[in-house]
Amino acid sequence: MKEWEEAWIIMGDFNDLRSNEKKWGGKDRAEGSFREFNRFIRANNLIDLGYQGVPWTWSNSWDGDGEVKEMLDRCLCSTEWVQRYEKARCNHGETEASDHLMLIVDTNSDTKRKKRRFYFDQRWTKNLETKEVIQGAWRKDHLGSRMFKVTRKIKECRIAILEWRKKVQGNSKVRIKELKEKLIKVREGNDGGKCGQVAELKSQLSKSYKEEELYWSQKSRSKWLKEGDRNTVFFHSTVMAKKRRNTISTLQKNDGTWCKDEQEIEEELSEYYKDLFTTTSPDNFEDILTEIPNTICSQMNEQLIRPVEENEISNSQSAFIPGRQILDNVVVAHEILHFLKNRRKGRVGYMALKLDMSKVYDRVEWKFVGRLMMEMGFCPIFVRWIMTCLSTVSYSFNLNGQKVGYIQPSRGIRQCDPLSPYLFIICAEGLSSLIHKAVAEKELTGIKYARIVRPFLTYFLQMILYYAAKQTNRSRGRSKAFWKDMAKHQDRW
Repeated sequence: MKEWEEAWIIMGDFNDLRSNEKKWGGKDRAEGSFREFNRFIRANNLIDLGYQGVPWTWSNSWDGDGEVKEMLDRCLCSTEWVQRYEKARCNHGETEASDHLMLIVDTNSDTKRKKRRFYFDQRWTKNLETKEVIQGAWRKDHLGSRMFKVTRKIKECRIAILEWRKKVQGNSKVRIKELKEKLIKVREGNDGGKCGQVAELKSQLSKSYKEEELYWSQKSRSKWLKEGDRNTVFFHSTVMAKKRRNTISTLQKNDGTWCKDEQEIEEELSEYYKDLFTTTSPDNFEDILTEIPNTICSQMNEQLIRPVEENEISNSQSAFIPGRQILDNVVVAHEILHFLKNRRKGRVGYMALKLDMSKVYDRVEWKFVGRLMMEMGFCPIFVRWIMTCLSTVSYSFNLNGQKVGYIQPSRGIRQCDPLSPYLFIICAEGLSSLIHKAVAEKELTGIKYARIVRPFLTYFLQMILYYAAKQTNRSRGRSKAFWKDMAKHQDRW
């Protein structure tokens, strides 16, 4: 395709898929079968234009389980074409005479301008005025609680930065175009001091190029490639590809139908997450809490509720227990799997179960967290602090760059919150108590993979649980009863 012009698009039936994610019904294809088509796209630096409408373009039109739908048709274009037609959209149109949908490309799509979320621009750090603007907004006084004051100050900083940006910083692309035009006029003119003006314009042009590159570098989130080598085109193409890939143009509902517009998508998202974050109001925790040891002493509680000091805030933390590394668990798991794989003889059978907790953070019951912390010995003041952090959260959704929806949850702990991993470890004490109870009652037995090693029984976050079981009807019955008991309490952690 080197002989083609820079800006071009190729569209139609490629009769191939990029992955099994674009195939509904029928048997999955081998992953290796997608390699050639994906290699063709990468080798020619093509960008998938994306789509609007249903996600498939071909159907065999069978009834029942025999129906197969695939995305065989698509629009692929060069980076220069995307830059020239940034508003272009590809629509999947219905047809009557063909088993394929039509591809309708609109190069000037009439899309409404949406209110975007606030993002901090890295270019602002290059301007010395930014610090003064932020300091001035932060010094403003506000009435209310300490946390309310913090939120108000952050909001004031955002407003002040946006107002300052309108006055000082313009569009780098427009600025580059203006400087180029001025540079041409100065060079063609006969005014004195032309050399000094040309040098000044070149300096400003170089600065604008760097700002433009920094802007697209931040939006592309490409951490492996540094700015400073005129990588603006690469960053821009990465942003365009990511934007089209992340755009949600349709969504399948629980009843199997598809959302037709963004309003239906927003309603479907709100309904799904409202159901996910709504508590089931469990009450019976006694069978779990009776096995929880009281491990928090009064001295620990005093340290927890005292004011935080600067030297207590570490720059990095790799594990939760001093002297241990998280990778130790990986090594132990590898050794046990190696032991199980190579064991061929013996009357005792061993097995390993991987327990994947579905939506585990989202299903944690707040009431269970509070009861568990009290049982472990945490003082009421600290438990109240933790429960306040959990219960004062609300959620909205980022739908194609726009903030939509509102949910007030009644269960779950927040993703990416530094507090959440610690709370989950506390919740896992409930699972641990059931496991230790089963070991004490000889329903489970740890694996002993060496003579000098104690029987080993452990679980990890995406749970790999190892235990030994003699192949008798009695042991199978006890194990079955244990897993039934586990399933009964699965929604509480």
